[in-house]
Amino acid sequence: GERVKLSEEDVFITKNLSMVVGFEEEDFVTLQTLDLEQADVEVTKIVMNYLGNSIYMTQSTYEECFDDTFEPNAAYVLLKGERPEQDAFLDKMKESDGILSAMGRRNMQEGFDGAFRIINLVVYIIIVLAAALAFVVLFTLAATNISERERELATIKVLGFYDAEVHAYVNKETLILTGLGILLGMPLGKMLGIWLMGVLEMPSIYFYPNLYPKSYLYASILSISFALIVNLMTNKTLNKIDPVEALKSVE
Repeated sequence: GERVKLSEEDVFITKNLSMVVGFEEEDFVTLQTLDLEQADVEVTKIVMNYLGNSIYMTQSTYEECFDDTFEPNAAYVLLKGERPEQDAFLDKMKESDGILSAMGRRNMQEGFDGAFRIINLVVYIIIVLAAALAFVVLFTLAATNISERERELATIKVLGFYDAEVHAYVNKETLILTGLGILLGMPLGKMLGIWLMGVLEMPSIYFYPNLYPKSYLYASILSISFALIVNLMTNKTLNKIDPVEALKSVE
């Protein structure tokens, strides 16, 4: 998130390229130009650039490494004015002789936004399915717990426990288990997410896994909400337990 300053003798290489090729700062790497000229340089800094793989150095550093005069083959132009004027200028550049291609920053941004919009949609689908799975698991565990302890709960009712006390007796267990699941699931989920992002590593795109504190808060609130909803649903099952019939049944 901080700007870097390129000085003489500096060679900056993007993070994704360092991960794909496999090197760190202060390592020596071999660079090759389109004319097949090679030079060994020391990586002075690894910088963040999420799209594409780039190497940054000054013109004098380039000429010193390759013993050749630097000949630029591209230019970054800062355009002023409104969007229609900029688009018209780009169209004019594309029609000019000697220019192979011209691309506007906004056009590139819109293209990438469209690609990542699909990725975001997939993420939302995974979140919804994960939430549904969590709810089903909680409900299944609670229902199984009650069915297997029906005689125990019937005995508690016979001893004089009110319905609200029976509810609290069972629901506390669900809430405690949910809390333990949250405490264990947060760090394990983070490690799993970082591992998955490493598996999905692409040659020209760097995915930086970053989880905000509010993400943990939302996940915790969602899990606790599901537990409370399940408790309300299972309370009806607890109310239907007939102590006489439950205790008469053969174990």
